Amino acid sequence: MPLTLPPDLPDRFHVAQALDAGVSRRRLRNLSLAAPFYGVRSRDRGDDVRALALAYVPKLRRQEHFSHATALILVGGWAPDRLHRAVDVTAIPPTVRARGEGCAATS
Repeated sequence: MPLTLPPDLPDRFHVAQALDAGVSRRRLRNLSLAAPFYGVRSRDRGDDVRALALAYVPKLRRQEHFSHATALILVGGWAPDRLHRAVDVTAIPPTVRARGEGCAATS
């Protein structure tokens, strides 16, 4: 099993994108990759809000955007530590709001 990933895969990618590029499921489960969100793998293990937001980008749908504390932090603002636990994502109706561990969703 090759440990390298195809060079055309970005640092953060959706599992389906990797499978389409020929990466095995076994390789995607390897501990060298972080799994910050369901269906997403990352070469970076950053755990701050900025790193988590970047890791969420492959899951972000067309009618979704970062909001609340996450948006504030991404533009260089400050937010209390208690707001750094999840990525804030807002969905524009009629899009159903995102769900999953690590995602605080609104619509």
